[in-house]
Amino acid sequence: MNVKLRQLLPTLVLLGILLAAGAGAFVAYRIYGGDIAYYLYEQNHKNLPGFDSRKQYLKSAYRAVHANPKDAQNYVDLGSSQYGIQDYTNAESNYLKALERAPNASVVFWNLTHLYIQTKEYGKAETYAKLAIERVPDKPLGYEALGELYTYYLLDKQGELPALYKTAFEKTRSTLFLLLLGGYYRDNGMADRAVETYQQWLALSPQEQNRQAVEAEIKNLQQKLPK
Repeated sequence: MNVKLRQLLPTLVLLGILLAAGAGAFVAYRIYGGDIAYYLYEQNHKNLPGFDSRKQYLKSAYRAVHANPKDAQNYVDLGSSQYGIQDYTNAESNYLKALERAPNASVVFWNLTHLYIQTKEYGKAETYAKLAIERVPDKPLGYEALGELYTYYLLDKQGELPALYKTAFEKTRSTLFLLLLGGYYRDNGMADRAVETYQQWLALSPQEQNRQAVEAEIKNLQQKLPK
């Protein structure tokens, strides 16, 4: 055997071993990458509240993301599982990844808005609720999220609710916004407008189960109107 070749032989053998090991690692990652990602996540987050009850959902979500990293829904599912154990940092990251893949998915805006409500980042919550309305104005979730934000958290903006609910009804034709608008008028001492709005809802919702409750509310409000 050539002397130089003999000197190189150990190096070539080692290189072959490393290449084989690398190929094996690559194959293992392709097959078990989702499980590996879940295992690493589990080690750092298993003490979060509710982890045990959600670990199967988390494992499935990690597997799905690994199997199809282009599917936005997989990131939504993973983020929602993390949201459920109050891991808001990773949930936010995965919701944003979902939004990159599906920039008009109203459910992602809804999820981000509520995540930022939990972290008390109300400015961000408002931004994403408004972005939902801008990108998908015919879907109700953005209006609902912004309405919730103004009703319970950004109290100085409650005065914007009537215009918001009117626009929401015009754009989505969801009669839910008539109920919300009627409730706003009722709670702010505008019984005549509340009655008018509830009557509009009744005319458009002949099959709704809560018609009797709305009719009773109208009668109660009418008693408060000046004779």
